Amino acid sequence: MPAAMNGWTGRDFRIFSFDGGGIRGLFQACFLERAQQLNPLLRSEACLYAGTSTGAIVATGLALGKSPCEMVEIYRELGPALFGKRRSLWKRCRGEPAYSSEKLREFLEQHFDKRRFGECKPQTLATAVSLLDYRLKVFDSADFTDAERSVVDVLLSTSAAPTFFRPHTFDSREWYLDGGLACNNPAAESLRVAKKFVEPSQVWIMSVGTCCQPMTNVPSRFIHKTKLGWARPVIEACMESSTRLVDRTCKELLDDQRYLTINPKLDVEIQLDDVNLAMQRLPRLAVTTAEERDDEIKKWLSGNP
Repeated sequence: MPAAMNGWTGRDFRIFSFDGGGIRGLFQACFLERAQQLNPLLRSEACLYAGTSTGAIVATGLALGKSPCEMVEIYRELGPALFGKRRSLWKRCRGEPAYSSEKLREFLEQHFDKRRFGECKPQTLATAVSLLDYRLKVFDSADFTDAERSVVDVLLSTSAAPTFFRPHTFDSREWYLDGGLACNNPAAESLRVAKKFVEPSQVWIMSVGTCCQPMTNVPSRFIHKTKLGWARPVIEACMESSTRLVDRTCKELLDDQRYLTINPKLDVEIQLDDVNLAMQRLPRLAVTTAEERDDEIKKWLSGNP
């Protein structure tokens, strides 16, 4: 696919990359809302979007024409509707996920109807993990096969976090888990795709995370955990470690100016499904972050570090 079709003008190729993180995707939407108020041309600079799990919902929504303000409202609706009540411990011990995949499907259908992934403009990537061979799957709106998939199916695949939701299947032939298990930060995958069009020296990536958790873990917390008790720490560990690995790699390849990381540290732990705490703290943190990092964002947009 020619780079020009992604909105590329022949100079800098700008990518917006969004990490996974459950309800903490609210931070990404609120950050973009304030950042665009400060920089009205922000979204017009996008040549490619990439997202994992909740980040894929943000990326795809933007690529289908939704504004950051609309994405904020989507998350304000999504959180209570989806994460309002976990299934009972008895059901979870019997193998049922904590939340209903059908509720998530209904919500996505409400907002994305029968849209096809190929309708995303500019080109958009969403990551998942194949349950059949444990390989990373990158859904690409510019790929002929992926372009024909429904947006809802792609988003259910990238968001199918183990213990939270059921694995997602396409016609019982393809089965997928949340992309955060292997690629919570899709920036490196977006760079791989961009290199098909342009030289790495022309690539600028803004990587928007879902906030770093405070590092308060001590080994004694994990020594006597049951199998069920290990589920959430393992998912968080996969997400956090893969995000940091990609950050390090991209900074070495692009340098700190062309790889701009927006991922503030939380002062209190917010779980993937902690709606109340997320609603209380993340919008304010997002606005503060956008304002404090505005000079860096302006330099990133101008290509003048």
